[in-house]
Amino acid sequence: MRLYCNSYTTSILSYMTRYLAIICLLLMMSLEAEAQSKFSGGLFLSPFSSYAGEPLDIEASSRYSTGALLGMALHYNLSPNWSLSSGILYESARVRYGLNGVCEDSYIVRKNNATVPLLINFRSTSKKVSPYLSAGMLVSTNKNERASIRAILGAGLSYQVDSRWSIVAQPAFTLGANSKTDGVLFPKNRQLSIQTQLLYRFSGKSDQ
Repeated sequence: MRLYCNSYTTSILSYMTRYLAIICLLLMMSLEAEAQSKFSGGLFLSPFSSYAGEPLDIEASSRYSTGALLGMALHYNLSPNWSLSSGILYESARVRYGLNGVCEDSYIVRKNNATVPLLINFRSTSKKVSPYLSAGMLVSTNKNERASIRAILGAGLSYQVDSRWSIVAQPAFTLGANSKTDGVLFPKNRQLSIQTQLLYRFSGKSDQ
């Protein structure tokens, strides 16, 4: 028997709206700042697949999930090579519980979170195409759970389209569960993803 469950999508969307409003406010404030050119912003998309492995509770089933993170990212450029980034992402996952996710009595649950990435990024060269590294954490929450924290490490490429636009693509590895409950049962949850970002660097007064 298959069980489908929605985890308060409306509530998560309200979280997203609130954080997106904060990000938009910060972007508008930056339009009047001298150092405005230090900010970049844009779209973030990251499809993922994760496997939780053996649970600590022997009565709990293992699980396998697929899904995606989608939202807005904001970067603060410390230098031509280093940047800090955050944003607000909607995380949706289709989780299959059961023995390796394939036994006959396995069941499926839909899970949704509001997720905030907190990352430090390194672009190694000023060339049009450059290696791009990221490290930090993902903070996730939903209506029924306290915030959980996962470690994340990514390595890929950054393509500078022109002086304003850039594209980032990088495989990433995440360790940790995306909820407090799952963190107790599946502390070694492993997730692989492909992060893609389309970024626009805002112009400053000094650029005009």
